[in-house]
Amino acid sequence: MMLQTSVAKADASPYVETGTGVSSGDMAPPLLLQYWQLAARWKWVIIGIILASLIAGVVATTMMTPEFTAASRIEISRDQKNITKVDGVDDGANGRDIEFYATQWELLESRTLAERVAQSLKLADNSAFFASHGTTPDDASDMFNTRNLPVSADQRVKREKKAIALLEKHVGIAPIRGSSLVDIRYRSASPTFSAEIANVWTQEFIETSMDRRLGATAQARTY
Repeated sequence: MMLQTSVAKADASPYVETGTGVSSGDMAPPLLLQYWQLAARWKWVIIGIILASLIAGVVATTMMTPEFTAASRIEISRDQKNITKVDGVDDGANGRDIEFYATQWELLESRTLAERVAQSLKLADNSAFFASHGTTPDDASDMFNTRNLPVSADQRVKREKKAIALLEKHVGIAPIRGSSLVDIRYRSASPTFSAEIANVWTQEFIETSMDRRLGATAQARTY
């Protein structure tokens, strides 16, 4: 009896293991290339969004009310002649120039000065002034209740407060660096009102400054 044995032959081809386990054909494209492909796929949508944004911006700019800014320049000097020959409380050489000019800038933006300007120009009774800021002198309820009636005391107080608030909101004080000059700027939809208010604001500030100095001189003379 003859016995036959069979031997299985193993594959002798070598096995090479790559470090990543992913072939070069399966690698993803760079991120920038992915973005470019995505943009190319949705190019018409992107172009439509850009065009719609441009058109909306042009329409909004066209419909906006133009604003005019007028400026009046004034010089604020700390030095003044001592006519009464009486030394004041503050010495001119005490190195407090910064505090002095900061105080003057705050006075230029004060509510008291805005009240003087509103009273000088009678802005509470001027509907064109309120229209130049896109509003009306009275509220909708007041206009409905008193359409054919004279302005009451309460309405006048409301108008004055509204006019003063508009003045404070649209005025700007811009000191010139390295000098004693200050620009008083006012912004509104009317170039006439902007120029007039800027000039009157300057004049009222000068008058209030003179009143304070005359008051101090009168007190020194009495003393």
